[in-house]
Amino acid sequence: MFRAVEIAVSFRPAVVGGRLAPIYLPVLLLLILLFLPGLPAWAQQPITGVVVDDSNNAPIADARVQVQARPETTLFTDANGRFTLSVAGLPGTRFDVAAALAYDAARAINYETAVRTGASPGDDITVRLPRAPTGQDPNYRPAPSSDCRNCHSTQYDQWVTSNHARAARNVRVRDLYSGDGTVGNPLSSAGYVFINSHDPDNSGLCATCHSPNERPLDPGAVKFNEVTSTAGMEGVTCTSCHQLHIINDQVDEIHLLGNAEFFLPQGNRADRHVWGPLADVGSNQMNAFYAPVFSDSRMCASCHEYVTPGTGAPGQETYSEWLASPAADDGVSCQDCHMPPAATAGQIASQGPTRPASQRRDHSFPGVYSGRLGDPVELVLVIEEVAASSVQVRSELTSLVLGHRWPTGVDPRNALLVVEVTLDGEPLTLTEGDVLPFWASAETEVAPGNGDYAGWPGRGYAKVLEGRINGEGPTVRPVPFIDAEDLYAKTTLMPGATDIGHYTFALPPDVQAGAVLEVHGRVLYRRAWRDWAVAKGWTEIEMDEPWEREVTEQTISQAIGGDGVTFTVTALALSGGQVEPDTLEVPQGASANFTVTADPGYSPASPGGTCPAGSFAGDVWTTGPITEDCKVEFVFEANTYTLSFDAQGGTVSPTSVDVTFGEPIGVLPVPVREGHSFTGWNTMPDGSGDTWTAQTAYGVVGDSTLYAKWTVNQYDLTDKIFGDRFEGP
Repeated sequence: MFRAVEIAVSFRPAVVGGRLAPIYLPVLLLLILLFLPGLPAWAQQPITGVVVDDSNNAPIADARVQVQARPETTLFTDANGRFTLSVAGLPGTRFDVAAALAYDAARAINYETAVRTGASPGDDITVRLPRAPTGQDPNYRPAPSSDCRNCHSTQYDQWVTSNHARAARNVRVRDLYSGDGTVGNPLSSAGYVFINSHDPDNSGLCATCHSPNERPLDPGAVKFNEVTSTAGMEGVTCTSCHQLHIINDQVDEIHLLGNAEFFLPQGNRADRHVWGPLADVGSNQMNAFYAPVFSDSRMCASCHEYVTPGTGAPGQETYSEWLASPAADDGVSCQDCHMPPAATAGQIASQGPTRPASQRRDHSFPGVYSGRLGDPVELVLVIEEVAASSVQVRSELTSLVLGHRWPTGVDPRNALLVVEVTLDGEPLTLTEGDVLPFWASAETEVAPGNGDYAGWPGRGYAKVLEGRINGEGPTVRPVPFIDAEDLYAKTTLMPGATDIGHYTFALPPDVQAGAVLEVHGRVLYRRAWRDWAVAKGWTEIEMDEPWEREVTEQTISQAIGGDGVTFTVTALALSGGQVEPDTLEVPQGASANFTVTADPGYSPASPGGTCPAGSFAGDVWTTGPITEDCKVEFVFEANTYTLSFDAQGGTVSPTSVDVTFGEPIGVLPVPVREGHSFTGWNTMPDGSGDTWTAQTAYGVVGDSTLYAKWTVNQYDLTDKIFGDRFEGP
């Protein structure tokens, strides 16, 4: 049934035999629909159509069809190229319908994407896909990025700040390659210089990744110090990625020499042919191809995974590390972290449609080394035992990077944890335990303890390659990948893993009660080996970024007890977590360490009790110096999370609220959607989840989203006809 509504309509219909002429009944219905407050779903007809080859009208099966910039509407054509596209609930009365067939270089015929503009519900349309060109232009040179900036200014402005944009001008690579990268630095040509120690016809293969546009169809022949073209000097530019039409699974190969290939079509619009992750690009300016691999981590593998030609030594392994990572298991790609989505919807081209934030990706390629993705590691130091003549210390370094090892990338990247212990400010000597490896110092140390740390207490994290320079002479370690013949050691941190170090330091025989023991640890990240940096006088890398950066540090301290007196420290965990152990016997003046674990949805707060105040280091609470029996009570607070509301075609305010774990949500907003009635909030978009109300206790560990459930309003239509006068419903 339809809900009765009243509409005042004044007209004189034809009356035949005292009845309204049949021809006016459709007109009456149309008028009723026009005056209804919103078009109900039963009247919102789909758009039907066919996708065809523009050259011969042959239907195209399995083509992807959607409303442009509305990826949620995506469907695929049937065997006859037909589709039925629902536009119910979408705003507007005319829609731009896009179609694409995923690009496959192995297929004989490929197609550009196409958009049929201005389709209305009920229309049966034809979307014509132009064929891709087949001829390669051997003389084509990629367009400069400034051409792309004309329409893609946001992406250009992001890219120009990236390491990709500086790849061909990387002065440190030039210092290693040809000894002339750092202007005015007399040490540039000192130490390792590739062209001085290798055969003249050996290019070193640096330019294949650092300057792929210099000679895109013959990249392996390019010497890095001979890059001169505008496109080549721009490093990894727009077309370096967006004119790749093949990225295969031969991930061990060098970029453009087996794992990827440019396609530079013949014709006067060669610079306009581009590949990318969107299937709905429609532009008179560009010829676009839908390439799903652009959303796949394998896209990044074409530069960020390779082995040394001829020896198989692992050069970069970031992609294979990702394959084995928790991020890959959870479906998180390289692009999800290093090309994060924008915060809001907007355009990606000046003449393009407004797109959802998920389609607007950051082209500055933020990375861990710059600190733009947050701290990569967390450090915890623990004083395990203080004996009469020694102190035992434990370090725990946890990787917060879940997508690959840390450090990762090119082989010279390395990191080190330096541990120092003092007693009343005087350094203690390590008698047993972990020490930093040889590569933590220059071959000839110039600053022991102030840059050169080989043999010092600590742990090293690196991938060390070994080999003979140009295949001749003694084995050297570390060597650049191009000279590598084997892997010597790999101690980089696994994703999410914790590395534990143990150290024993000697105490002097005359330690006085109350003397303060201090443990200091710091993690240093280095962009290259210390020996290279010293030899060439490096102090920074790019954009004033230091060659060496302190990632994190921690200091803990405690007073040493005396006279053999001990006290009992009791620990109690209140609701919301646990603590171990529950009691400790602690020497006078020493501190007590407890491991505190919060239940899901809770976080530890500063504890109470009668023990001296202390501090947290990770999940370890260390009290102040103990001078009597005491108790520490650990308190846990319920976390606060963000509960967002998805109106699913309607509007809602507010769009999110803060909620406390374990407590009722409280007041929930009521969304509004024209032509629909709200029936509640559900945990799943399709309504198959749980229905939540204001009384529902929030039980999700983390932020979450509720989805509005709707029913379509129904209407009663009635009419009244009095003689020649009509009163509409």
